[in-house]
Amino acid sequence: MTDPVSLNGHYYERSKIIEYIQGEGVSPVTYEATTISEIKEEPDLKAEIERYLLDNPQRRDIKYGQEIVHQEQQHEISQVQQQQMIPQTIPPLITPIVEEEEDDQDEEDEEQEQDDEEEGTKPSLQSSNTDDTIPCDSCQLNIPVSQYQAHQDTHFRLRSQYDGQRQQPVIILAQPPFIEPPSSINSQSSDLESTVPCESCQLPIPFSQFEAHFQDHQRDIDNARENQQKLNKITQSKQIDQQKEITDINVNTQAVIKTAHDQEKQMQSSLLQTASTSEPAYSGVQIPCDKCKKLVPFQQYEAHTQEHKIEIGNLRALLRLTNKNTLNNDGDQKKTNSETVTISGTTIKYASDEDKSRSSQQQEKVDITKKNQVELHVANSETISTSEVHSENSDSQNK
Repeated sequence: MTDPVSLNGHYYERSKIIEYIQGEGVSPVTYEATTISEIKEEPDLKAEIERYLLDNPQRRDIKYGQEIVHQEQQHEISQVQQQQMIPQTIPPLITPIVEEEEDDQDEEDEEQEQDDEEEGTKPSLQSSNTDDTIPCDSCQLNIPVSQYQAHQDTHFRLRSQYDGQRQQPVIILAQPPFIEPPSSINSQSSDLESTVPCESCQLPIPFSQFEAHFQDHQRDIDNARENQQKLNKITQSKQIDQQKEITDINVNTQAVIKTAHDQEKQMQSSLLQTASTSEPAYSGVQIPCDKCKKLVPFQQYEAHTQEHKIEIGNLRALLRLTNKNTLNNDGDQKKTNSETVTISGTTIKYASDEDKSRSSQQQEKVDITKKNQVELHVANSETISTSEVHSENSDSQNK
């Protein structure tokens, strides 16, 4: 859009025009949306736009109306003078500053207007040469060129008083420079920076902050792994305590359990060392065990199944040993003249046959209880032995 405000400071100084358009986003003359880059200097449109604003007072600010009227009058007078070659006698335009007036001054203005109208009619009636007059747009009277300025001023003054709007001094206030808030600056800078999607949380992370964001995720994974290891240790220790409660004081049984416990500790230490050295940065997959229903890390699953195999083997050996001791006890009861009895490989001397019978009965009860417990545990372990082949095949495929 072409706007006359850029024509050498048509209504304002150019700097004030630029500040107004940048702050408000509209033209101070036409009040339409415009920018500095859209303004073009086209002097030929100046007169047409002035006429448009004069005919449409609602499109202009009231404090600039009188100045537009003066410029329109000066333009018409200059055209008449150029045509008739009459020297210019109209003083230069000065923007009047209208102050507050009292009621007495209003009455004087009305009387002055009536006098001006009477004087204005005389030249139009008496003068036969109409080339020296200009028709008034308000009252349709032919006004001499020398009196046209004062005649229009009178119309404007009365119109302002009638509308209840008094002309105030033109004061142009400089607007403060626009300062962009820090939030928008940061947002613009962040928009310019490229982002990388995070594989863990699926959020776009700025490239400069991606390393710290990845370290936070890695720290969370390490903490979760440590907590899981602690939980596994606590669970395993509870299971060991339960196994110790149901075991007998038999020396061979304690040795078997101790050996299994030592092997389990060694296996755990080796698993921890293997996990700390060979575990990748992004490992965190856990697989449920088919036997104990615990979540086991993927790298430790094969070793965990080996633990179950060792445990089943130890229990079977314990069952065989218990059966053997039971058979030995049955044979010892037939030897009534013997003074010694063997219990689980341990030789004990007795003083009389009553002690022999008493000890044999106690040993028989212990062996029966132990045998029942071991058979029950082995039966529970063998019910899931069919899944060992499937787990071994899945481990080999994963590798």
